[in-house]
Amino acid sequence: MFIFSDNVTEMLDNLLKKYDQRLRPYFGGKPVMVNVTLNVDSIGPIDEVEMKFRIDISFRQYWMDPRLMFSPKFDDLTLSDKFLDKIWQPDTYFPESYESKKQKVMVPNILLRISSSGVVLLSSRVTVVAKCPMDLLYFPMDSQKCMLIIEAYGYTIKDLQLNWLINGTRNPVQYPSSALKLAQFSLINCSTESYVLEFTTGSFSDLQVNFYFKRLLSYYLIQTYLPATLIVILSWVSFWVNRSAIPARAALAITTVLTMMTLMGSTNSALPKVSRIKALDVFFGISFFYVFGALGEFALICYFNKPRFNNQDENGNKQKECCCNHNHNDVAISIREEKCATPNCSVTTGDYQLMVPTSNASNMNVLRPQLSNSKPRKSVFCSKIEVSRIDFFSRIIFPLSYLMIQVVYWTVYMQLSKSAVESV
Repeated sequence: MFIFSDNVTEMLDNLLKKYDQRLRPYFGGKPVMVNVTLNVDSIGPIDEVEMKFRIDISFRQYWMDPRLMFSPKFDDLTLSDKFLDKIWQPDTYFPESYESKKQKVMVPNILLRISSSGVVLLSSRVTVVAKCPMDLLYFPMDSQKCMLIIEAYGYTIKDLQLNWLINGTRNPVQYPSSALKLAQFSLINCSTESYVLEFTTGSFSDLQVNFYFKRLLSYYLIQTYLPATLIVILSWVSFWVNRSAIPARAALAITTVLTMMTLMGSTNSALPKVSRIKALDVFFGISFFYVFGALGEFALICYFNKPRFNNQDENGNKQKECCCNHNHNDVAISIREEKCATPNCSVTTGDYQLMVPTSNASNMNVLRPQLSNSKPRKSVFCSKIEVSRIDFFSRIIFPLSYLMIQVVYWTVYMQLSKSAVESV
């Protein structure tokens, strides 16, 4: 029905005289086709713990209502939000959202425009906090897909159908360059889908927009990977500390273990409690293994650094241990008389045999070696393992193996991360 009037107010009043907002356009006939476009105003923050993200959008809906057709001599009418309460509008909403609200600062952010052909444009600024299920297998080198779903709540596909408005090659979802980079993510792509969902109450039309994000690694390199690597390197300092300085080596080994545990706990406390092993967990596990390995190396040094002696004489008779602390290089021996059970205390070192009478042992601190051609005695001998070699090999094996594992770790996970981005 065309209305010819020179007075816009009178024309609008005439449009609403027989208008029933309780009924949809084409009631009893074909379904209403609602075309949708989105303009992303801002995205973020993205919360990994609660797996949700926040987005501000300009939500635009276009539909045809023949009851609102008027004289083409009038331009398109832009009306206030008060007029919206008097006409029919789609019952679209955002499922799988924690919160959604329309902006009302300073006035309701709504654009209502009606063309002479009866096409209605309703644009409203909406803030949505929606679910964003995340797969943290490659964290923090991961890529995530967050979805925003739009659905008709009450009207089935027999009454209302939602479609993306395709204008040539233009994407129905537009976003500014400022939305491409967030604090911890960068937006790498955006895609749209449309489908029909079946419920017990009927079939409903759904639209879905997918936002693909790539996590920025720089924060975790500085706050996590670099400190963990430095802690591992710090634990290797004990390999160069004199093995006789037991308190210093013990303090260094235990401190690095506790520091690594603290770093692991503080980092994981800011992440969701997931059962899958993340890439960061793998790195922490490797680093903790090397830190704990340095502590184990220190325990090994303490074990082999203590002199051990056989307590049998050459006839196989048991006797008390003779505590002879000696040095192979200086061939210096300090002997305590009360510990020796035999008349003479002897220590065999290679071709040298040191003989000490127990009666004079209390007055002697350093003995000179005497050459002996006799068969080495079994009465007293020391461990053949040289503890200095343990430290020597540790200085080489620990850094080289850790470097190799680091190269393999970064090569594998960076390739997996690249493949995930390319599949978007």
